[in-house]
Amino acid sequence: MRKIKTPSTELLLSLIAMLLSFVVFSLVSYLVPIVYIQASPAEDFYRISSPVLFDVGDRDLSIVVTLDACQDVELLFSRVSSFSGSADVTSEVIHIISSKEDNFSVEVAQYPVSTLSVTRGNSLIRQVLTIPCSLESGEYYIRGVVTFKLNGVEKVHEWNTENFYVMSNV
Repeated sequence: MRKIKTPSTELLLSLIAMLLSFVVFSLVSYLVPIVYIQASPAEDFYRISSPVLFDVGDRDLSIVVTLDACQDVELLFSRVSSFSGSADVTSEVIHIISSKEDNFSVEVAQYPVSTLSVTRGNSLIRQVLTIPCSLESGEYYIRGVVTFKLNGVEKVHEWNTENFYVMSNV
C-alpha cells in the first residue's frame, strides 16, 4: 500500500527542511568567525612594528641609544589594527647580560598595566616612558605585551624596543 502525500504533509516537510537549513546556516555563520579568530595569529588583527624606536632627535640608527636612569624618553610606535576596541598593555625593562660563556636576559622593572583605546587602521603613536631610576649601568630593552579580545577570544601580541644603554649612578 502506498502513502498518499497530502498538501499538509508536503507543507510540513518543507517547513522542517527550512528550519533545518536555518539552524545549519546559523550554526555555521556563528562558528566560522570564532574558528577563524582562534586559528589566526594576533598579528593578523593588531601589529606593532618592532623594534620600537626611541625618539631622541636625528641620529644614526646603527648606534645604540644611551639614556640616563630616571630620564623621560619618547617611544614611536607604528601600529596597524583591523579592529576597534580596547587592549591592555604591559611592559617591562629587560637587562641584557653578556659574558664570554653565554648571553641571557633578566627582567628588572615593570611598568603599570595600562588600557588603551584601539581604533581600526594605521597609526603612529608617541608614548613617553620614564627609564626606571633603579637601573644599573648596562644594556637593556623594553618588552611589551598587548592583550585584546575579539569575539571572546583572547589574543596576545608582543613587541620590543631597540636596545639601549643606561648610564646610572646606582
